[in-house]
Amino acid sequence: MTTNASWRYVFAGETVIVTVIILLRGQIAQAPKAEHRPKLDVIGSVLSVAGLGLAVFGILMGSKWGFVKPLGALTIDGTKITPLGFSVVPFMVLAGLGILAGFVQWEDRRERLGLDRLLDTALLKITQLRAGLTTLLGQQLVLMGLFFVVPVYLQVVIGLNAFETGKRLLPLSVAMLIFALVGPKIAGRRSPRTVAQAGLVLISAGAV
Repeated sequence: MTTNASWRYVFAGETVIVTVIILLRGQIAQAPKAEHRPKLDVIGSVLSVAGLGLAVFGILMGSKWGFVKPLGALTIDGTKITPLGFSVVPFMVLAGLGILAGFVQWEDRRERLGLDRLLDTALLKITQLRAGLTTLLGQQLVLMGLFFVVPVYLQVVIGLNAFETGKRLLPLSVAMLIFALVGPKIAGRRSPRTVAQAGLVLISAGAV
């Protein structure tokens, strides 16, 4: 699709798949209704979206505006925005992190008041959970870096088209699908550390 038409059709195809899932949602077994239906934490939702969105947007615009030194600086009505002579990107990222810190404080406040929360921050105090999340973060950094660098290398350096690049990435994608299905069974018999280490080794082997 990307080689012969446009990458935009790929996202249109995803929309069709989601539409079909929505139409067939009646076939999915419904979870039992909770005795207490939680209320949406609107302010918490706004804070989390604003914090994450601002930080991620700043990082994405770093290549255009510069991460520290202003390059193609953010311009509003002909005025370049360069706080203290720096790029606006680090200030956006710091502002996003500040908003996320406010989000955590807001969730803690709702917990003290006995109100429904968007995130139970007490979960992050569990050592095993933090270790698992850290390991997952490491895996995702390796995986996302792999899926970013390898296609660029195959297309820009070697000169393959999108279809040929996809063919070479297919074994890795198939392996990920298989282990996503069998992973829970393996995790039930082995320790999380062993599973995580094996996963990193297999990802590295797939990259090679």
